[in-house]
Amino acid sequence: MMFQKVMSPIVVDPDRVRGARYLIKEHGVNVILCDDGLQHYRLDRDVEIVVVDGERRFGNGFCLPAGPLRESTLRLKSVDFVVCNGSPHPGEAQMILQPLDLVNLNTKEVISLESIKGSSVHAVCGIGNPNRFFDTLKRLHVKIAPHPFADHHDFSEKDFNLPGKAPIVMTEKDAVKCESFATSRMWTLRIKPMVSADFLEALKKKIEAAV
Repeated sequence: MMFQKVMSPIVVDPDRVRGARYLIKEHGVNVILCDDGLQHYRLDRDVEIVVVDGERRFGNGFCLPAGPLRESTLRLKSVDFVVCNGSPHPGEAQMILQPLDLVNLNTKEVISLESIKGSSVHAVCGIGNPNRFFDTLKRLHVKIAPHPFADHHDFSEKDFNLPGKAPIVMTEKDAVKCESFATSRMWTLRIKPMVSADFLEALKKKIEAAV
C-alpha cells in the first residue's frame, strides 16, 4: 500500500539497520522514513514522531504485557512531534483521516461517497482498531454488517463468502492483500490523511536541518 501511495523505494526488513543500509547503498537516498520504528534503537534517527490514537490514547497506561504500551508515556517528552489521529491534547498536532471515495478492487470503478448513503454493506477490517473504520462508514450514513479480523490478517477468498449480495467495503491496507482474488463485489474506501500546515512546515525544517 505504501509503495502504491508514495512510489518511492521501500524495504521490508525486521532488521531496520540492514534495511536502511540497503536503501542507501542501492538507491542513494538521503531521507529514510521508518514506519513503526521508535523502539529500534540500533537505528540512529534525526527526527522522532509518535502517532497517538485519539480514541484509545494510552489505554490503561501500562507497558506490555499488562497494557498496550511498548514504553512509558515519559518517552513522549523526548520525541520531536506527537501527532493525534483524532482530537489532540495540548502540544499535539492533529491528523484527520478524510474519506474520499470508493474504488472497486476488480473493475477499478470509482464512485462517490454520496452515492452509497443509506446503503447496506459488509464492512471487512483487519487493522489495529476496527471500530475506527466501522465508525467512519456509519458517519457516511452507511448501514454496516461488521466483520472484524485480527490486525495484519492474511486474507483469503473464504473470508469473503458473505451472505447476500451487499457490497463488501474494506480499508486500503486490507485491500492490497485481496487484489489477486478480488470480485466486483469488493470495494475499498480511499482516505487522505490531513495534517496542519504548521506541522508540515516544522517537520520540513527538521528534515532539512538533518540533511
